[in-house]
Amino acid sequence: VNVFNDETSSFLVDVGKRDVLLVFDFRRYQEETVKLTQAAAQKGAEIILITDPYLSPIAEEATVVLSTTIEAPSPFDSYVPAFAMIEALIAGLVTELGDKAKQRISELEKNRSV
Repeated sequence: VNVFNDETSSFLVDVGKRDVLLVFDFRRYQEETVKLTQAAAQKGAEIILITDPYLSPIAEEATVVLSTTIEAPSPFDSYVPAFAMIEALIAGLVTELGDKAKQRISELEKNRSV
C-alpha cells in the first residue's frame, strides 16, 4: 500500500544529503509520517525529531532526538512544552545565523505587509 500522496511524493523527489528534515511526531504516531521520514533518511537527509518521552518510531532514523514532556493536569496531552522547545530552537538558529537571518525575516515581513 502506498501511503504517500502526490504532495509527499513530490517532496521526496528533491530530498537529498544536503537536507535536514524536522519532524514532529507524538503519541498515536502517524504511519505516513514514519514512512516519509524513513524514505527521506534513505535518500541521505538528516532527521531531527521532536517527540514525547515514549519516543516515536522515527527515533531509529533520527540524527537528533529531542524529547519533551506531554503530561498535563487534564486528561489530554499538552504540547505547550514542545512549543517552548520550538521557540528556543528558533531563537538559537536566528542567533547562529546572525544578520543574514534577521535580514531575511525583515524582507518577509515587508512582503507580507504589501
